[in-house]
Amino acid sequence: MGSIDCMHWQWKNCPKAWKGMFMSGHKGVPTILLEAVASSDLWIWHAFFGVAGSNNDINVLDRSPIFDEVLEGRAPEVNYNVNGNDYNMGYYLTDGIYPECATFVKTIPRPQGDKRRLFSKYQEGQRKDVERAFGVLQSRFAIIRGPARFWDKKDLAKIMRACIILHNMIVEDERDTYATPFGSLPTYDDATNGLSQPNLEEEPKNKSLRESAHFFNEGRMEGVEWPSLAGMEKAFCNNVLRRIVDFFAGRLMIDYSGNEDGAIVTDQEGMSSIVENYFVNLFGNEDTERELPVEGGVNVISEAQNNKLTEDFSYEEFTAAIKQMHPDKSSGPDGLNPALFQHFWKLLRREVYESCKYWMRDMAFPQGLNDTNIVLIPKKENADTMKDLRPIALYNVMYKIIAKVLANRIRSILPDIISENQSAFVPGRSITDNVLVAFEVVHHMRRLRKGRTGEVALKLDVSKAYDRVDWNFLKGRMEQMGFDQKWIDWIMLCVTTVSYSFCFNGAQVGLVIPKRGLHQGDPLSPYLFLFCVEGLSRLISTAAENGTIHG
Repeated sequence: MGSIDCMHWQWKNCPKAWKGMFMSGHKGVPTILLEAVASSDLWIWHAFFGVAGSNNDINVLDRSPIFDEVLEGRAPEVNYNVNGNDYNMGYYLTDGIYPECATFVKTIPRPQGDKRRLFSKYQEGQRKDVERAFGVLQSRFAIIRGPARFWDKKDLAKIMRACIILHNMIVEDERDTYATPFGSLPTYDDATNGLSQPNLEEEPKNKSLRESAHFFNEGRMEGVEWPSLAGMEKAFCNNVLRRIVDFFAGRLMIDYSGNEDGAIVTDQEGMSSIVENYFVNLFGNEDTERELPVEGGVNVISEAQNNKLTEDFSYEEFTAAIKQMHPDKSSGPDGLNPALFQHFWKLLRREVYESCKYWMRDMAFPQGLNDTNIVLIPKKENADTMKDLRPIALYNVMYKIIAKVLANRIRSILPDIISENQSAFVPGRSITDNVLVAFEVVHHMRRLRKGRTGEVALKLDVSKAYDRVDWNFLKGRMEQMGFDQKWIDWIMLCVTTVSYSFCFNGAQVGLVIPKRGLHQGDPLSPYLFLFCVEGLSRLISTAAENGTIHG
């Protein structure tokens, strides 16, 4: 909100972005409206705020008797224009949504003669009331001053700005429901006005929402420290957040599922049983002997590389690992995300380092460290089978730090131990190289018109590739490749100590202890999978060299 023409109370800590940029004579001077942040019983202003160019939202000032005529429809309508678009509703104005030099026409063209002069006369007399109001304000800020220091202003500003944009979109979407522009404005916490509890069964007004997209198209989200809230109340924020939750909850709910017999199950307990049985079968061991490829079992790890993999851990490795993580990744069973560790790393690094070093030395994780939540996200609306659900794995941050440190170590030697025809996940190689080779093969086959013999190409896909990796086979492959036993024990500790719980429809169900498979999303998993398929790659290469297969 811009500077209030009838107030001009300067405050150096005012978190308002506009800072009076539209007010003549007060440009760059931060002021604040007490009604929005202090208390309703401290309402002391009796001047008309809607002066031309003040950019105030009249909705937050409806307690003043000055606005009786406006609210009853006897005063002129509040109309203004932004970039050629006419508006007659109450909008919150904030930096980053509208252009920098937006031109607003006069809001309410009413004379400001005697009332304004009387206000100037009594303004000094009300100074004690102002100071009392700021005393309440300061006491409230003192409560949150300490915790607020740990908030990132930019992230918080984006959240607040998103609420403002959603409010404007809701106003745009429901403008037709208002009888008069300000004659019948509903309150935001009124459950009868349609804002508190939306009906998810009704079709959304997509056309109106698409028309509201200009709030985003004109937005500039960078370079702004604080938005202007213009008295956004807690009740309204709750309504907006409830709308967001209800919208996404309606899309993420799983209403029914089919069991192995094809019967439809609709109750939560029955669906939970289907989910648990599905993953028990998926991660269960099939008791099948898998012979290691002899031709692929060449020792390729040098002693120097083994020494590098198994050397003592350092602070720098753990610091690099935590910095490489995205701060806002969804939390796992521990309820934490990397942002907490990154922000307090100077305080936590010693404890994290000593704990991880102790666990890896004793080859044992504490109970719960490798617990994993599997969140089931529907791939489509009305998902009715397990194949229609996408599992997203969420890990504890401490385990991810350990896995990241080990992954960084093995990453550096991958180009030396993985065949050149394996291009995925190897530094310095691109998976698109293999895509181009496949494209050229198909292109050649389509253009082949001569000859008495044809050609054939096979496209092979491994279903649930990560989930079906046999642990004994993985361990045997690492032994064949010449990895040090200490390194193998570290890897198998990370792979075999995992346990899974499953989250869907807002509930956590099941506890599955797998007997095979690799973590989806684990930093180590892509590299461990490469060790397994490297055996197949070497077998194919050996067969081609011996003339067993041609291509």
